[in-house]
This record gives sequence, C-alpha cells and structure tokens, in this order.
Amino acid sequence: MNKHLHSIGRTVLPLFLMGLFVVPQAFAQRGGARNPEQMRQRFVAQVDETIKALALEDSTAGKVREILMSSLDTRIKMMSEARDRGDFEAVRTKMQDLQKETEARLAGVLSEEQMARYRKIQQERSANRRGGRRGGN
Repeated sequence: MNKHLHSIGRTVLPLFLMGLFVVPQAFAQRGGARNPEQMRQRFVAQVDETIKALALEDSTAGKVREILMSSLDTRIKMMSEARDRGDFEAVRTKMQDLQKETEARLAGVLSEEQMARYRKIQQERSANRRGGRRGGN
C-alpha cells in the first residue's frame, strides 16, 4: 500500500505544483479578479472610447462621462458589498436595474441615433467579454 501512495504522490504532486504556477498566471493574463481601482481605470478607458466613437460635443461628452462615472461608482460599491457577503446573485438584479437607470439617464442626453450607437457598442463589449470567458484571450 505504501508503494501505491508513493505512486499517487508522484502523479498528484506535479499536478499540484503546476496548478500553483499556471492558475495565477492565467488570472494575470486575463486580468484576474480586478480591484476597484483597476476596474475604474479600465472603465475610464471604455468611457473615453465610447465618447470618441459617438463623436460627442464637449458639453454632451461631459454629461455622458458624469452619468457613466456615477454608474461606475455605484457598481463598484455593489460589487464590493457582494464580495464581502459572498452573494453575487443578490446583486445581479440591482445591477440590471442600475443599467436600465443609466440608459434612461443617457437617453435624456443623447439623440436617438447616438443612443442606438451606444447600445451597439455595449452589446459588442458584452459579446467580447462572454467570448473571452469561454476560452478566448
């Protein structure tokens, strides 16, 4: 039996050690679990890209930035609370409500055409995120 344990150890130990090195590297490559500051930096870049893609005038761009950053602050707070409680399901509905509220606020600032382009940009980002979680980059 001792020989059997030794054989298992030779198989399991290398897999365990590989996991110690590969898993953290995989998280680092995909961004891993982002902290709030990393989320903010990524989101600010997305806001800038969105404003550029929509070709907004400065005054409209400022309003859009304010709406989106306010939404981000609320989203980060919700995620932090969910992480503390370990209950991400409970926050899902609140996040969906926040997204609807954010879009309603944006609709008050953007034209119908700009709003349609905004939604298309969001859908593309969402599709890219889902694709990335299924083994993409």
